[in-house]
Amino acid sequence: SPDGVQQGLAVNELGAAYRGARRAPEALAAYEQALSILTRRLGGQSDAVAASRNGLANTLMLEGRFDEAQAAYLAAVTVFE
Repeated sequence: SPDGVQQGLAVNELGAAYRGARRAPEALAAYEQALSILTRRLGGQSDAVAASRNGLANTLMLEGRFDEAQAAYLAAVTVFE
């Protein structure tokens, strides 16, 4: 439903805000929640899901979790190919 998509997008923005505040644990939780919502509503190949994966990857990079970040980046990139 459109409401579910809007909720997912809002949670994704919350993740971005937490990341900007260097609150990585909260950012990661928000991105994971956004991914769950958006994937359920839009499927795995949507731009919104890719953007959320990218935000998750950026946060993982900040935390030094490079292997996980790479996997998230690669999952995001496949949407745009």
